[in-house]
Amino acid sequence: MRLNARCPAGFSICFPYLVVGICLSFVLAGSIRAELSDPLIEHRMIIVVGAAGEEKYGERFDEWSKRLLNMASDPSIEAVRIGPVLSTSDASVALAKVNADSVEDAKSVSHRDQLAIAIKDLPADDSIVWLFFIGHGTFSTDVSGNGLAKFNLVGPDISASELGDWLAPLDRSMVIANATASSGPFVRVLSGPKRVLLTATMSGEEENFAVFGDHLTSALGDLDSDLDHDGAVSILEAFLAASKQVEQQYESKAQLATEHPMIDDNGDGVGTTDDLFVGTRVEKKANADTAVDGRLAAMRFLREDPSRRKLTPEERQRIETLLFQHEELRDQRGSMSETEYLDAIEPVLTEIAKIDAGQWQPSVDVNGEAKDKVDNKD
Repeated sequence: MRLNARCPAGFSICFPYLVVGICLSFVLAGSIRAELSDPLIEHRMIIVVGAAGEEKYGERFDEWSKRLLNMASDPSIEAVRIGPVLSTSDASVALAKVNADSVEDAKSVSHRDQLAIAIKDLPADDSIVWLFFIGHGTFSTDVSGNGLAKFNLVGPDISASELGDWLAPLDRSMVIANATASSGPFVRVLSGPKRVLLTATMSGEEENFAVFGDHLTSALGDLDSDLDHDGAVSILEAFLAASKQVEQQYESKAQLATEHPMIDDNGDGVGTTDDLFVGTRVEKKANADTAVDGRLAAMRFLREDPSRRKLTPEERQRIETLLFQHEELRDQRGSMSETEYLDAIEPVLTEIAKIDAGQWQPSVDVNGEAKDKVDNKD
């Protein structure tokens, strides 16, 4: 990968097999920019570590972020870490080698601004963006009764609505995980098409320190979380495993749970807790008129099975459409005869198999729109 950048203190980028601290150069009007485009990158991960408050929390947040950075050893993943860097971390060692004058100049750039720049400078490609927020969150209510949820940074904090404004121009696949207390309101604000949202709590009122981030960062890299045994852990499987571990942690200490993680990926801004799932499927819906959560999240993998063939962007888009059709047919099975169900699902499964085997090709119709077909040649 080619990198032409310098970055502020607290902002480090992870190459495959190497965590490198860099210092971004200042350009027009004091803005900063990094060239991070690489056609081999399928996932762009931004890890935001907030203000610790106490040393014991800083050490835990650093450990959780390291787990995510370790996953970026995969060449298809590019990771940027924003936040305080502890002396025990690999990133701090790299930062110590950066020109001192440049670091001093860069200290004026807050972590909040670094996040804004990292989002603004995301390359316009087909990669999936992963945003992880590790730290503390707060929630307050103004005189009009409006709630305000924030993620606590070193320096100015970032609110759910502000983050929503920054992400609004991005029409792309995203996974956003806010693993802090009082993170529930972020679901309503950030929910939308192509987005998977995870929060540590159901509401802003769940204000105690959240342990969801500990279990989520562990579950993502642990094949014990692979519920369907396909050789990879989806963000849905990681959410379900982490939610169960959160519950068990509170039970083991005979404590009342003060966090209830949620997932939202159908764009309704409501969210679903793990108790509504049986395996990886939602069996109970809070509202019968809404689509279930979890279907998109089941297709989001930070690390996929290395033995399986890499899909092209066109193949990935098509297979996601087919998998949605497959789930819809499974939901409708009770209202169909067995023959009707098999007739409907057979072509869907056949096309999925063709894509997996590399025997599928897209075509283009007269209007220039993508029109998919199955190559039936032996």
